[in-house]
Amino acid sequence: MCSQVVSIFLIFIGFFQVSILAQANPLSLKDILNIALTQNPKILAVKEKTNQIEAQQDLATSFFLPNVSWHLAGNYYKDPLYTGSPKFGGDPYNTYSSIFRLTQTLYTRGLYSAVSYSEYDQKIQSSRIAIAEREVTQSVIEVFYRFILK
Repeated sequence: MCSQVVSIFLIFIGFFQVSILAQANPLSLKDILNIALTQNPKILAVKEKTNQIEAQQDLATSFFLPNVSWHLAGNYYKDPLYTGSPKFGGDPYNTYSSIFRLTQTLYTRGLYSAVSYSEYDQKIQSSRIAIAEREVTQSVIEVFYRFILK
């Protein structure tokens, strides 16, 4: 019985605090629009698609740059003494190798069109972001004024 009274009291206090906070800090239409634009899943998905397109554009332009590679290797050897002529008299020895390679592609068919395609795709995606933000803004304003007018 006592736990029921305490739980009812806590629920009452919780609702009382929520109602006081709701009256103290009302949200304006601008605040609601900011929340909707920052947390809408559709807009977030379109913005992530823009990040993907930017990464693809970086990949497309990277083919203009040279490729550099450097391979290092080291080995430890010891020839057995029972072979006719062991290297270094059968004492252990090390071998090292280093390969530095620089390659530059002079011409690749379609490379320039891939870069321009990614630039156009980025422009299209920025338009999609603007359209999604406009749709969310319109729906939030409609709901806001529908709520106020009723």
